Amino acid sequence: MIQDRTRILQFFTTPAAGITPDAITAPGDVAPRRNMARHVPGLIAAFVGQERIEGGLALDAQIPRDRLDSRTGSLPALDEYLLKVRASKSQIDEKTMTLTVLAAGCYLGEVIRHCSPTPWEWVNYDDRFPRQTRLASIVPYSIGTCIFLEQTRGALTLPIHQVGCLLKERETAAYTTHAYAQREIARASG
Repeated sequence: MIQDRTRILQFFTTPAAGITPDAITAPGDVAPRRNMARHVPGLIAAFVGQERIEGGLALDAQIPRDRLDSRTGSLPALDEYLLKVRASKSQIDEKTMTLTVLAAGCYLGEVIRHCSPTPWEWVNYDDRFPRQTRLASIVPYSIGTCIFLEQTRGALTLPIHQVGCLLKERETAAYTTHAYAQREIARASG
C-alpha cells in the first residue's frame, strides 16, 4: 500500500467517485487531506456497483455486490472477496489496491455505522488528530487512518486500516471484517 497521500489523491479523478480533477492539488498541498470524508459516499457507491471509479477496483467482477446489503451478515462475503484480493495482490497495481482498500474500508465503516446502536460519523484525520498530538504520534497519517469513524463520546474506529490488515497476510479470524464489525458494534453498545 502507498503511504504518500498526494499519490493517493491523484487516483480520485472521476466525478462518479464524487471527486473531480479540481479536487486534486499539487504535492505538498494538504487541502484534500482535510476533505477525504466527503468522498466516502462515492467510494461506497463504486464498491457496491452504483458508480464507476477511474482505475477500478481489484477483481471488480468478483465483488459480491448482490450480497452487500449494509448489514453485518454481508461481511463474510466481503471477507471472501478480500481474501481473493490478498491471494492476487502481486498482480494488482498500487493504484487499484489503494482504491480497493479505501472503498472496502468505507463499506465496512458504513456497516458499523448503520448497525450500531449509537451514532458514528466519518471524520478526517486532520480534523481530529492535530488537537491530540500524543494520539497523532501513536496513530500516524496513512491510507488506513485518513478517514475514520468517531462517536460523540470520543471513541473511534479505523475500518479502512482493518481492511489493510486483512490484506497483509494476517491469517487469524480476529482480522476478518465480520469479527471486527461485531467487536466495534458491541463496544458501541456498552
